Amino acid sequence: MSTPCEIRDLDPSNQRCADCGAKSPKWASINLGIFICINCAGVHRRGSYMTSIRSLTLDSWTPEQIDKVKSMGNARANAMWAHNLPESERLSKGATYEDRQRFIERKYVEHAWASPDCPSVLAHPADPRSPAQPECTTNEAVLRQQVNAGILTVLLVAGEDLMKADIGGLSDPFVILSLGSSELRSSVIKETLNPTWNQVFNFNVRDRIQALCLRVYDEDFIKSDDFLGDASVSLADLEDGQTRDVTVALENTRSGRLVLRLTLTLL
Repeated sequence: MSTPCEIRDLDPSNQRCADCGAKSPKWASINLGIFICINCAGVHRRGSYMTSIRSLTLDSWTPEQIDKVKSMGNARANAMWAHNLPESERLSKGATYEDRQRFIERKYVEHAWASPDCPSVLAHPADPRSPAQPECTTNEAVLRQQVNAGILTVLLVAGEDLMKADIGGLSDPFVILSLGSSELRSSVIKETLNPTWNQVFNFNVRDRIQALCLRVYDEDFIKSDDFLGDASVSLADLEDGQTRDVTVALENTRSGRLVLRLTLTLL
């Protein structure tokens, strides 16, 4: 029997998130039969209309669940639920939590862009007959009832080898950090490609399935700020109470890294 990762890797359409197009999705919606990124998985799992989410590597799968994603997959699913989706309304991988939530509800609940023969697979989770009922452990159910599952402390240490954005061959970089609906901004470090911030940020954590998203910009007073790259860090790999040093490579750019120190404290 094929593993979830093998099914994803065999089909190019499964190698990008079915909703936002992010590379190498590591989660799946079982009842929808799609592969999705950690950011979209958080919306699917916690939205007003929830779907059954599984990690490709961290969760156990039944043969029936594997058959579901194998028989559907992202290409077939999007041919139904995104049949008439305009290019201008596509979800970007850098979207906010609120944008993802609205897009996913429009796509799967309201059938805003669906084909005429698209099945109705979602129902309100309060309905015990709903096929969209999330399968969860007792601990997951408790976490969903809490306002916060914990606190993430982020020490933004530095940036390395960032892209040049200014005429003089340097940049004035700053970072926007976001977790769920919370968004914080670092200070601007002038005229450098290797900034040092050493700034501390604290976020409330709703769910361990969330990811810390980082977007780097060059501050520009004349025109819009220049995009220098983005990255994300999954909280699923962090242990309670332990501090972890992380260096993440920036994506959607030619070069750049961010150096972080992360501490997750569960409540």
